[in-house]
Amino acid sequence: ITRDGETLSIGEEGEVTVTNLENYAMPFIRYDLEDIGVLLGGECPCGNSSIRMQLTEGRTKDRIWLPDGRRIPATVPIEVLRYVPGLRQFQLIQEASDHFLVAIIPGRGMAQTAPDTITQQLRPILGDVTIEVRAVDHIPRQKSGKLRQFISRFQRPSLRVRV
Repeated sequence: ITRDGETLSIGEEGEVTVTNLENYAMPFIRYDLEDIGVLLGGECPCGNSSIRMQLTEGRTKDRIWLPDGRRIPATVPIEVLRYVPGLRQFQLIQEASDHFLVAIIPGRGMAQTAPDTITQQLRPILGDVTIEVRAVDHIPRQKSGKLRQFISRFQRPSLRVRV
């Protein structure tokens, strides 16, 4: 479906949402899996007559939506940040389509020029956006204890696009 809940046709990409009425005690109605996929036409070679789909881009919450319409996996800039010398921890936060905050916890040996280096390395990936690098003492973890390396606070657009 689109972000607005509109059903898509075969070949259109959108958010994967499922309904399962088999569990009478707790049916799933329009349960959002937070994945992106596309409906496929034709029959499954195995003979199953159910609607077929293919996951195309992974989790919706792990996508970066850019002002020029591109969307990229958050793993792309995260991999760049992982190799900044002396960087102990980081978190990339998308505040708006054109504004990113990189919260960093410097480690030993991190150069004074690291914030400029981070901006220079992210620019080819993110394009003409504001990239703010800020040293912090602490990066909050999720309730599970996991550190999310990417957080989007940006209200992303609908996924109704042709593939």
